[in-house]
This record gives sequence, C-alpha cells and structure tokens, in this order.
Amino acid sequence: MGEAWRAQVLHCDHFGNVITNLPIRALARIKVVNGTPVRTVETYEEAALNELVALMGSSGRIEFALREGSAATRLHTMPGETLLVT
Repeated sequence: MGEAWRAQVLHCDHFGNVITNLPIRALARIKVVNGTPVRTVETYEEAALNELVALMGSSGRIEFALREGSAATRLHTMPGETLLVT
C-alpha cells in the first residue's frame, strides 16, 4: 500500500479547496485521499473538469482541489477533521 498519513484539515476556502497540515515534501507521493484517486499538479489549470488534484498552496502546505467543484464536498470533510492520505 505504501506510506499513509493522517492529514488534518486546517481550512476549507470559499472555492472548496481543502488546506491540510501536510508538508510539501509529501506531495510527490500522494495517490489517494479518503479512498479517492488524486493527481499531483503544479497549477489548478492542469486539472481536468471534476478531477481531484493535490498541489502546493500559498501557505506552503498541501491542498486538495476539484476543478469546477468543491474538494471539501467531494471528500466529505471540514476543518478539524482528518483525511487518510496514501
């Protein structure tokens, strides 16, 4: 299965992006979050429509985003909750 982390949701912004406490060094190894496949990108524009992606946020932490949607809704999460990331 590989490495797994429990990431705390620090914030969900008004776009539905999920900002976590995961450090940027873990970004290249992320494949799944809460059972949902995720692809690593450098910019939001690289994501396909309704694709869940992981990228470095402006805070220097990993965030999850959904192109044209809410990652918070897709992942059924809110601030203070924990995500299982593999």
